[in-house]
Amino acid sequence: MARDVKFLTKDIKKAISKGGQIASVQIMRSLSQKGPCFTGRFSSSWYSHDPKKNVSGRARQANGPRYVYTTKHVKGTVIPSRLKKGINNYGLYTIENTSEYAAQALDLQAYIKQPPFPDPGPDYGKGFFSVGQRDPGSPRGGVRPLSTGDGDHSSSAPLDWWRTYGSSALQKDLKIGLRAGIRLVSKNPTVKL
Repeated sequence: MARDVKFLTKDIKKAISKGGQIASVQIMRSLSQKGPCFTGRFSSSWYSHDPKKNVSGRARQANGPRYVYTTKHVKGTVIPSRLKKGINNYGLYTIENTSEYAAQALDLQAYIKQPPFPDPGPDYGKGFFSVGQRDPGSPRGGVRPLSTGDGDHSSSAPLDWWRTYGSSALQKDLKIGLRAGIRLVSKNPTVKL
């Protein structure tokens, strides 16, 4: 049976909100996979939330592999029924990393050597780290290999991974999530956010 047209606006808002939720999960998964992961703290510190609220979440894990996000990590946002006049853009979600060294991990600030972490173990696989030397004041990803293959600095994501993701794959992840949300709500309009 066809759905009554009186639900159209409500269904469109729900589809956009669900799409934003799924897109947030897709984006956080990509950020976790593409970004640095030495202990697992940075990878598990991505939060998606209502842009009008501040978030102060902690890392979901202290040690471990790259974190995998699901829809339980993103609350559904309801689009207001009436937007105030003069508001051209309404943000559904803000995605941010709450770790204290996020700016360094995003290669936005110079790297400050941290105290040594416990050995992460062999489960990361060959080639996970770039090992070499980092010049003073250079970013986290600016590790240049030494001819001996030795060095006291390591990097678990390429230099400028954040900018690269933002300029290419972010739009793809956003499109995948929005399409999935719209498809899900169009098939089942009673789905919960």
